[in-house]
Amino acid sequence: MTHREPRPGAFAQLLKDAGKPRSRLWGFVLFTIACIVFYGHSAIVENDTAKRQQTSFGTTDQCERRGRGHENWCHYSFAVGDDWYRGVSQTYPEVTFGQTVEVYYDSQDPRMNTLEDFSGQSRKDERLVYILLLVLVAAGTFILWNEEPRGASPDERTPENGFPVTWGFPLFGEFTENPTLQALHGRVQRRPVF
Repeated sequence: MTHREPRPGAFAQLLKDAGKPRSRLWGFVLFTIACIVFYGHSAIVENDTAKRQQTSFGTTDQCERRGRGHENWCHYSFAVGDDWYRGVSQTYPEVTFGQTVEVYYDSQDPRMNTLEDFSGQSRKDERLVYILLLVLVAAGTFILWNEEPRGASPDERTPENGFPVTWGFPLFGEFTENPTLQALHGRVQRRPVF
């Protein structure tokens, strides 16, 4: 039995492999983490604002279609006490110029206002964070799953020395127990990795 050196930690190995081609997905992972932090923070802020939100009625001054989906954006004005405020927000397609609309605003700062409920905006951001977390887990799993075992050349990787690898997927010991894979082992030739 040969003595093998212990593998370095996963994080240390990532730093070591940072410039190699197979680690290109790590840029995507870092971007996804940044998006999770940004949208998570937005969801927290909007949820906090939703707890303080109040409503007022306002009048639309101008409405126009914008963006790829041709969303309806309206300029509006509304009163809080004796003060008047203006805002621009995305709204329902049927809202037009001169209509009375319900405006949601932060009771501590009415300049922060919208035509959509703040809790609805918070839920959208929370859903996006959950989706991004799933994408992050999938990308991390893909990266770790496709990592080749270290410590042996491709010719030395066999089930006997602790590397049960076939077609690039680790089989966690099933290689030696599965008769179908044992029969295929002699027929499959691995190309050297460059």
